[in-house]
Amino acid sequence: MLNFRKAGGFFCILALCFMLATQDNPLLLDYIKPKPKMMKIRYDDLARHISIIGALIYMMVCEPVSDIDHEKEEKEARKKAKAERRAAREAEAAENANKKDD
Repeated sequence: MLNFRKAGGFFCILALCFMLATQDNPLLLDYIKPKPKMMKIRYDDLARHISIIGALIYMMVCEPVSDIDHEKEEKEARKKAKAERRAAREAEAAENANKKDD
């Protein structure tokens, strides 16, 4: 199923492919006004665009990270268990106090 993450990545890749095809393309230099200063292929731009496409594909393929914090859950479980033990001790102490009064 197509979700927004995959659709957004696809449209970004499409835009980058269009940019790769048109930005400082040696075949299009005659049609570009004003003429670029460098008349050669800029490999740094090419590498940057390809690396962004790779990052977009990675984001599209990988599953999203869940927001569940396991350490926080464990800490809350320990707090809850501690509160239950404390309530049990207090109830036992109150029961013992009632027995002493009788």
